[in-house]
Amino acid sequence: MPLVLTLPALIKNKITYGIVLGFAMISLNFLIDKEPKIGNQCPDFSGKLYNNKDFNISLLKGSYTLIQFWASWDLPSLTNNLDLTTTYLKYKDNKFIDGKKFNIVSISIDQKPETYHVVMAREMYPWPYFICDFNGWKSTLIDSFHVELIPTNFLLNPKGEIIAKNLFKDDLETELKKYLNK
Repeated sequence: MPLVLTLPALIKNKITYGIVLGFAMISLNFLIDKEPKIGNQCPDFSGKLYNNKDFNISLLKGSYTLIQFWASWDLPSLTNNLDLTTTYLKYKDNKFIDGKKFNIVSISIDQKPETYHVVMAREMYPWPYFICDFNGWKSTLIDSFHVELIPTNFLLNPKGEIIAKNLFKDDLETELKKYLNK
């Protein structure tokens, strides 16, 4: 008989049973990787940009696009954004084998508009696609990509397929160089 079916008989205390069952569910959740996989189509999403314009990811089909999740209060995210600034300026106008150019879509998990707006005004990042719904970890965009930590990113090819995940600094540039039109 499977252990799962015998657990109630083995554990007489309902509280202990609940705790064991809870840990089993958490463990199972970690075993099931819900995050989009390399080769999968990027989840369709839309939102309001920092400049209050409407955005849909389909607008960037035909380009290499990095979708990155970050927060204005997270030091690793801010450091990554500095690295992305250099990479974006270097590759944004390059010609790629099968794509128009390179874009970045930054999705913030901020909850406090004042903190987010201060950082955005101070840093003046060069790419135009910044989205924040101020729902933090409860954002539908976090759910769509099953993001569990920041910074996290997904590189899309011109067809909108995920071709790499969590590329930072030199690794991102190395990946982009593979697709440059030489």
